[in-house]
Amino acid sequence: MNPWREVLGRIEAGDNAGLVEFVDGLGDVGRRAVAAQLPGHLAERLARGWQERWELRDRAAGYRLAGAACLSGAAQVAAWLNRRELRDVAGRTDAERILRLLRRRPEDWRRDLAVRLVERLRLPRGRAAWRWTGGLPGWHLAAGLVLQTGVEPPANDAFTAGWVLRMAAEREVPRPDDPLLDLMVARLFQAAGVAAGLTWSQARNSGNDIVTTLVTMSGDGRLKRQDLLDGCLARFLSGAPADELAPFVAMWRQLAPEAAEIPVLELARLLPSAPPVFAQLALDELRRADQAGLLDGELFGEAVQALAYRPERKHVTAALKWIADTVPSGRLRTRPTTPTDGPPTSTSTATGPATPGLEMSAAVVSGPATSGPVTSGRVPPGAVTSGAAASRVRAGGALIALATAFSHEAPAVRDRAVRLALKLGARHVPGGEPGPASASGPEQAAEQTAGETGAPGTAPDDLLTQGWDAVREAATALPDDLRVRVAAVFGEVAPPDDEPSAGAPVPVARPLPALLPPIETPHELADELSRLSRPEDPAVFERILAALVALTHRDRAAVVEALGPWWRDTWAQPFEPRHYAYAGELDRNPGPLLQRCALAVVSPADSRALTALLDDGMPSHFPYDEPPLQQFIQRRLREVISLFERGGTVPVLLATPTTPTGHVDPETLLARLELLEGAEPLPADLDQALLRLPRLTAAAPLPPGAPAEDTWPVAPTAQPGTAAETDASAVQPGAAVEIDASAVQPGAAAGTDAPVASVRLLPWVSTLAGRADAIGTEAGRRLAGWLRAGGLPDPVVRCTLRPAPAVYGETSWVRPVRTGDRRRGSR
Repeated sequence: MNPWREVLGRIEAGDNAGLVEFVDGLGDVGRRAVAAQLPGHLAERLARGWQERWELRDRAAGYRLAGAACLSGAAQVAAWLNRRELRDVAGRTDAERILRLLRRRPEDWRRDLAVRLVERLRLPRGRAAWRWTGGLPGWHLAAGLVLQTGVEPPANDAFTAGWVLRMAAEREVPRPDDPLLDLMVARLFQAAGVAAGLTWSQARNSGNDIVTTLVTMSGDGRLKRQDLLDGCLARFLSGAPADELAPFVAMWRQLAPEAAEIPVLELARLLPSAPPVFAQLALDELRRADQAGLLDGELFGEAVQALAYRPERKHVTAALKWIADTVPSGRLRTRPTTPTDGPPTSTSTATGPATPGLEMSAAVVSGPATSGPVTSGRVPPGAVTSGAAASRVRAGGALIALATAFSHEAPAVRDRAVRLALKLGARHVPGGEPGPASASGPEQAAEQTAGETGAPGTAPDDLLTQGWDAVREAATALPDDLRVRVAAVFGEVAPPDDEPSAGAPVPVARPLPALLPPIETPHELADELSRLSRPEDPAVFERILAALVALTHRDRAAVVEALGPWWRDTWAQPFEPRHYAYAGELDRNPGPLLQRCALAVVSPADSRALTALLDDGMPSHFPYDEPPLQQFIQRRLREVISLFERGGTVPVLLATPTTPTGHVDPETLLARLELLEGAEPLPADLDQALLRLPRLTAAAPLPPGAPAEDTWPVAPTAQPGTAAETDASAVQPGAAVEIDASAVQPGAAAGTDAPVASVRLLPWVSTLAGRADAIGTEAGRRLAGWLRAGGLPDPVVRCTLRPAPAVYGETSWVRPVRTGDRRRGSR
């Protein structure tokens, strides 16, 4: 009996149950025989191409079983089970079979394997990739070994996420007797990727999902409620995106912390930049804390300012409502109170209708009874408070927030902010009694503040003064009627800037990135070709094509050797052109055409066979209506393919850009033509090079120190009424406009009756034209004529209105629209 043949036969037959029985009964000699053949066989199979790779998916489970049973070291088994070609089938059934095969391994060996498998777990790419696998691939086996051996799994976010994804995929919830529960909950709040499973569980099992079950366990005493609260807060502070925070926001709401448990300082500091889903939670919790008297004036001001600064209108509106509900706007008076746990103090209350929680929510700590710093906005027992000072602190913070809302795009929000500011400004004046703005000023601020708080120049009036200044500054941009109202309360407001507007900003073009250096070696070419992306970057595309042509001319054998690995990875081996004959993109898209250029270098015979099949099959394909410029690019690449297929080379491509704009420098183009040593260049390559030459007439920017100009007789640019004049109304959507660069012959009109115009040329251009003539080839003469003509003539385009078919008895006039645009113009 040949153990390897028996194992391979069961793998190919898909008999995984029989394979488990067979390899479980193998001795050491049989296992070593299988282990010696298995890796090489798989590598050979993968090298056959994509079709074998696809078929391997149906046999992956058998290969995993054979490797787990027969390979010797724990590191070797872990690497085998985590091969990209084999790991997608790693579910619960696979784990149960492998665990059965591993039960005879030594305990230390299995512990080592468990740690390695946990460390190698990775979350699949894409948000929904794990849904089709029933959980995280490989997690069941890693978790099974962890439970069997009792080893503590290393910290890996994927293992924690796998615990959640497994329950979400199987519509389960955590069990109180789950041996992994305590460890996984401790890591749940720091692990990346767990939110997807928690959200999926909520969507599939609302009311009986993972989050709800964990909250229930905290109520039953199985989990510590404070640990869940602290974990949620840690997640909020992590700066995670909205989708990673949503399930923890739901958990916090279900935990419903008491007002004293709300971390007001942290929530207030997160408000400015937090995702909307968390910002709403922070707002709700801060308002609850405020109603319970646990939010001091400074934190209140910070919170409403953050809300007013946010882009969402609902949060700006919420800030205005909070200000209206909690900042007292009535006159204040003092009354003596005696706290139960401190010395007698005086507290201020509003004379009007009582504001809920005003005495506590507006409290400001002051006096000698305070010991140590106050954190989280909580007032320590026995603190001396001053309601008047607290109200001024709140009013100052509120005014700063309202000033921010003055610039809101919604008039209703802006008007409400102005009304609230007027109300607060009339009752809270820096350093003085309520009244007109001119009735008080900075001179009275220190005395008034000292009378209220016992210390001259303390924070309440400082913040209130800042609020007044912010309102006056922001009011400058208000409409006239609102600005006058603000000035009546807050004092003089600077008039709006009457200077004439500079007009719309002029867009400034950003500098183009510099061209990458040319590719110098065949190995560098192979690396760049293997990393070619889609859509192709034109600069990278041209760089690779230029290197392929130049390096192949220099040393074709070296290029073939360097491109060998790329060739074997990209094209199925043995090469079968019929696999690609009906892939239309191979003869249409620039990227595949560039790959065919490289194929023609490495294997001209294979390339010729593929080209023949594509040429035979393309007429039967669906006719592609491609733009003329796309067809021109295809023609240029096909001529390079044809050149390599017949064994030819050229030293250089003419059309490779020399500037980031895509232009070709005239002198560089001339030098490239001279490198051909009398040979004619590739036709499409020459056409492309001529089209990429910059404008060479005196209308173009002159280089520094340019000498006097020469004059050459050339054909004129298009005159009104000639065929070159384009009527935009005559161009119907979808119509093809062909451009043939070879048909544009500079100076063609010189021997005709067409009128001759003069184009002023730079002297160095005429010198280049003379050098081009001296080359003595047709390409040289074309370049010389092109240089003397200054390039293509300017097209003349006019746009007219044309009558459209009558609609309901009326005449409809439409404007010409861009090709493909189906919108009608104005009637």
